[in-house]
Order: sequence, then structure tokens, then C-alpha cells
Amino acid sequence: MEEISDLMRKNHYRIEQLLKEFKTIYEKNPKLIFSSFDKFKWELEKHLFIEEKAIFIFYSPKDSEDFDTIPNLVQEHRKMLELLNKIENNLKDKNVDISELLKLLIKHRNFEDGTLYPKLDKELEDSKKKIIIERLTENFPIGGKKWKNYLI
Repeated sequence: MEEISDLMRKNHYRIEQLLKEFKTIYEKNPKLIFSSFDKFKWELEKHLFIEEKAIFIFYSPKDSEDFDTIPNLVQEHRKMLELLNKIENNLKDKNVDISELLKLLIKHRNFEDGTLYPKLDKELEDSKKKIIIERLTENFPIGGKKWKNYLI
């Protein structure tokens, strides 16, 4: 069985690549900024939805120090969505700064890839992991052969 952390690491990579692509297009080809941003925004929103609706619901912290993990991650999701909206609102004026969003994405990814997802892979029952992986790969092509089409 594929690991949750492997699938989500691939998706994090995809999102970061789309953001870098948007930054390059923004700087060099302004005619394409709207379509590039839409692609990035769609992938990030889909990723946040999947985390909240297919992964986080299975996390039951065993240590009291981990009780705030999911609420903190969801709060970061809300901040990311706010920043997305801010960027989108500034696209027409060509006054876009992605640095705050990029910083938050990297912090978020580092915690999830380094701590949360390995913990879930280790602690969750196989039946729960199977459900998560089915949901991740259902209409979210980040695993197997489908993923190769998404590499930039």
C-alpha cells in the first residue's frame, strides 16, 4: 500500500511547482498570468479540501501536546485562502507579492511532510489508511502513473 506521506509529498511538490511557474509567468509573460494563477489556485484549494475532508478527520492525537495540531493547520489553510484572494485581487493591477504565501506554504509543507504524515502512516490502522488513500487518489491524480503527467 502506498503511504499517505508519499502521496501528499508529491502533491506539495506539484503545488510549489505551480506557484514557481506562476511567478515566472508573472515576471516574463503577463498575458498568461490569469490562467497560470487559476491553475495554481485550483490545485491549492483542492489540496486544502482533501486534507480537511479526507485526512484530518482521521487524526486522533495521542499526546496532549498534539491536540492543537489540526486546528492550527486548518487556521493556516484559512490564511492561505486569504492570501490567495489578496493575490487574485491584485492581479489586474500587476501588484502581486507571493512571498508571504510561499513562506506559509513551505512552513506548512515542512510540518506535514516531516511530522504529521509520517505519524499518520505509522499510527493509523490499515483500514483507515486505505480509506484516506482511496479518497486521495479518487479524483486527485497524485499517485501512480497519473502523477507522471503532472510533473513540470
